[in-house]
Order: sequence, then structure tokens, then C-alpha cells
Amino acid sequence: MSLFDYDVPDWYEGVYRDKAEPVKMARPFKMVHPEKPDTAVLLIHGYQGNPGEQALVAKRFYEGGFDSYALRLPGNGTSYKDFQSCKSTDWIGCALNACRDLGTKYENVCVYGHSMGGALAIITAAECRVKRLALFAPAIDVPSVNKNRFLIYCLAPFKISLKKQWSHDPSFEYFHESGPEDDIFLGGEYYNKFSSHCLRELDKVAKRAVASLPSVTADTLAVSAGEDHLVSEKASVMATAMNKAENNKHVHIEKCTHYIPFDKYPEGRDEAIRLAVEWFKEGK
Repeated sequence: MSLFDYDVPDWYEGVYRDKAEPVKMARPFKMVHPEKPDTAVLLIHGYQGNPGEQALVAKRFYEGGFDSYALRLPGNGTSYKDFQSCKSTDWIGCALNACRDLGTKYENVCVYGHSMGGALAIITAAECRVKRLALFAPAIDVPSVNKNRFLIYCLAPFKISLKKQWSHDPSFEYFHESGPEDDIFLGGEYYNKFSSHCLRELDKVAKRAVASLPSVTADTLAVSAGEDHLVSEKASVMATAMNKAENNKHVHIEKCTHYIPFDKYPEGRDEAIRLAVEWFKEGK
């Protein structure tokens, strides 16, 4: 019997509604126990990501005694046209909708976020009742965006796209049944493009997350990666140094890439996930 249950709440009120159907891997899912625990974990994927990338993390949280809910951010996992139609407010609004909804159903809500999902987790924790945060490579300091910010903002109104080289890398292991084929499809949709509009919206999320940090009271774990060429280690330092929580922790795992939850370095991946599960358990 599969742990994946795709009967999840509609968290898209007031945000962009995709025109295309998500690929199988991108469907939002939940993993819930027959007897509801007091704590749910909301999992938020990253920029150009999808819920299926978080399958192993969700399973580990479930095995740790939590109910897991992996949302799909608007514009992700469907089509490039949908992706280009989204704004930062759509991604933020969807995350807030999910967290607020879970807050009405569970005594406690913990939030896990990867990359841009980490930035969204910070924003969510500043505005919702959140017990603890676990952030993998939170995208609140992205050197390539910082370096090209002026150009990105100049081109964004025209939704200029530039091609980039991309190919499916089988050394990154997905833990969803349709992972490889859906990854290849999405590679042809938007992994192989730089979108000026979407990069501007990513930067807006990062800026709002940084501005939100002083309002965050949830104890925060941030994990950075030594082989991460997209998000700086500084981002994890900021995430744990600038909030109001009394108990924060930053762990740097040298043998990991940016794609920690499905990394090609299984030792680093498994260590990061173990740390996140233990972090939430300590908060019980």
C-alpha cells in the first residue's frame, strides 16, 4: 500500500490557478497516520521544483511520527506558460494558505523548506503559528541573482527567456515512482531556461524573507551544502542569526549539492534529513 495520498486540501484560493495539469511527480500529497498526531509538517519545495522531490523527506517525517503535507507551488510542475504567469505573491499566498489551514487541524505545525521553499518557510513562520523550522539551503542569498539583479529587473517586464544547457542526471535519486520521466519532461519545459520574470519574483521572495526574519520566533535549523553553487552558506547563517528564536542551529554538510533532499551524495542527504527529523522531535 502506497504512503502517497493525493487527496489534499485546495490551497490555491486567491493565487494563480494553473492552466495545465501537473505531472504525476508534481501532484501535492500527504502521508498521514490512521490516528492523527498532534503535529503536522508542511513541506515546501523550491524554485522550479515540485512535491515529488520531497518524497523521501516526507516519508522520514512520517516515520518520525508526524503527518506530512507536501504542497505544490503555483506554476511549478505543469508548464512553462504557467511558470511565467506566476508572481512572488502567488507562491507566498499558497504557502500561507497551507500553513493556516493545517493550523486549524493540528495542535502544532512545523515547516520544512528547500531552497526558495526555505525562504517561503521563513515568511510563513513570521505570519503563522509555527512550532519549528527546518531549512535546506534557504534561498535568501543567491549570488547569481545578486550579481545580475539590475539586468534581471530590466528584462523582467518583457518576460525575456534565455536558453541554458540542461540534461537529466540519473545520479540524483528521486523517491517518487514517476520521478525520472517527469524530471525529463520538466527539463524540456523550464529547467532549460532562464526566465527574467521568474528570477525577479524569486528575488522578491528572498527579500521578503530577509525582512521577515526579525519576526520569526520558531526555533530554526538551517542546513547548508559544501557543493552548493546556487545558494550561499551565508544564507543559512542569516536564517539562524537574524530571528528572535532562542534555539537555532546551523549545520554545514560539505558533501552535498544544492539538491539536498534528493542528492547524489546519499550520506550527506541522509544526514541532513535525519537532522531535520530530530529537530522537529526535539520540539515536541
